Amino acid sequence: MNLEDLFSVVPLTEAITKLPVPPGLVGSMNLFVESGIRTTTIALELRNGKITLVPNRRREPLVAPAG
Repeated sequence: MNLEDLFSVVPLTEAITKLPVPPGLVGSMNLFVESGIRTTTIALELRNGKITLVPNRRREPLVAPAG
C-alpha cells in the first residue's frame, strides 16, 4: 500500500473503528437507541442542518420503455 492509500477514506475509517470507545456522559444518558445495519458501509447526508443516515434501499429493476 502506498502512502496515498494510507490516508484514503477506507483505511482511516478502519483505524477509527479499532479505537476503544471510552464511556462518556452522552452514552450514560441513554439518549440514543443502538441498532444494527445489514451492510458493512453506510452513507450520511446533511439535511436541514442535521446529519442523517441515508436509508439502504434495494435497487429497483430497470423498466424497459414502452413502444
